[in-house]
Amino acid sequence: MRDGTDLQVDERFINADGLVILEYMTFRVRIQHAHAFAGYPLDPQRQRQRVNVEAGEYDARLTLREFEPVVGAENCLQLVDADARGGDLSVKLREFDELMSFPVDVNPLHIEVLSSRLTRPDEF
Repeated sequence: MRDGTDLQVDERFINADGLVILEYMTFRVRIQHAHAFAGYPLDPQRQRQRVNVEAGEYDARLTLREFEPVVGAENCLQLVDADARGGDLSVKLREFDELMSFPVDVNPLHIEVLSSRLTRPDEF
């Protein structure tokens, strides 16, 4: 290894197996066609509207989001700038079985994982 090429990662980002915790990763994904997935805008005025995700490439992160206080936080795939009206969309994983194993096993007819990287602190 050349000097200066080692990757330094904060130990808080690492799990017991020495792997980066998925919630600290940002994935570049390609949604293959419109209407494969739908999500909910982060905008409080529209957070109950279900919006179709258009085909295209997006940054994606595994997150928790609370929609109903009684239910608690739900696992979501946050698609950055996927809302045509501006902002991110939160896709509930429980609504799409094929996303339950994201990013390891996905349906390539609907979504393709192009790359991954450690999320920058300013993106949280």
